[in-house]
Amino acid sequence: MPIGRVGQADEIGHAAIWLLSPAASYVHGTTIDVAGGR
Repeated sequence: MPIGRVGQADEIGHAAIWLLSPAASYVHGTTIDVAGGR
């Protein structure tokens, strides 16, 4: 845990919502590490 705590559902949810949005339409085949830094 790089930030020293477990992520909250809303913090992880922001990444999921972004992936479902048109802003992420060019993103594919990648891993997005939602880990609080580093």
